[in-house]
Amino acid sequence: MNARLTEKDSESGDRSHNSPMDHPVDAIVIGLGGMGAHAVYQLAARGAKVAGFDQYGPAHNRGSSHGASRIIRQAYYEHPSYVPLLLRAYELWQKLEQDSGDNNLMQITGGIYLGAPDSSTVSGSLQSAVQYNLPHELLDSAEINRRFPVFQPGAHEVAVWERNAGFLRPERAIHACLQEATRHGAALHFDEAVSRWEVTATGTVRVSTGRDVYESARLILAPGAWAPEIFYELKLPFVMQRHVMAWFDPTGGIGSFMPDQFPIYLWEVNPHCIFYGFPAIDGSGGGVKIALHTGGDACTPQSIDRRIHPQDESQLREQM
Repeated sequence: MNARLTEKDSESGDRSHNSPMDHPVDAIVIGLGGMGAHAVYQLAARGAKVAGFDQYGPAHNRGSSHGASRIIRQAYYEHPSYVPLLLRAYELWQKLEQDSGDNNLMQITGGIYLGAPDSSTVSGSLQSAVQYNLPHELLDSAEINRRFPVFQPGAHEVAVWERNAGFLRPERAIHACLQEATRHGAALHFDEAVSRWEVTATGTVRVSTGRDVYESARLILAPGAWAPEIFYELKLPFVMQRHVMAWFDPTGGIGSFMPDQFPIYLWEVNPHCIFYGFPAIDGSGGGVKIALHTGGDACTPQSIDRRIHPQDESQLREQM
């Protein structure tokens, strides 16, 4: 369980290489976005000696966790097997808020999941809620509109209302995790890209960067969109997709979209079109966020088109 860490001589610019036993670590984490930042925080808080690497700076704007807000929900429509993980995640989010002193990482607004009764969004959410006795209600079209007049569902559409859903602030959360990881002794390496990792003959893991080579007994990979590159040995069929998030200013004002009146939501128009949105989490100057959960052009971190085109806006306006 050893890593070879180096220091740069500030006078000569030469590296002074330390013996692997000088800086033993239990684990290396590659990628310090939403997943990796939590990994180094949890490991360090449990007393493990851990080193983390990211090719960019902390909470940068190129990762999967960028974008000011993310939905958190318990009645997971994708499969009920996620629910125990989510219940534990809520506990850990609350613990992170306590540890970091930042009580604005997670906000509960309630969540509503709309669509036809047999849609995956509705039926899957209902299955998870019933199986794990999560606080919820099944609303018909009229009740949806009565409670949340902004929504105009079709007569055949229904919704699962979940009391404990809400949103997270990902960049703030990453900073909080990194702060706590550092406080517990984690060594964080930013602007240091990993070029290769491999398992050695002795069973340790060797990680190579542009600066040095490090070794550890354990390796956690949290590369986000760089997964096809960092998992190259496994040849897994990852597909990265471009997704656009947009913030709109409601023509009728922001009042009906404030977090105390408006929930996060998922709306399944058809199996190939699910869109989602948030309340006005930053008040009158922050707009109302909406995005498509489905679709998206295949891309890589290098080839992704970061420009916003008229068709991007029109695709979202079609759902409004």
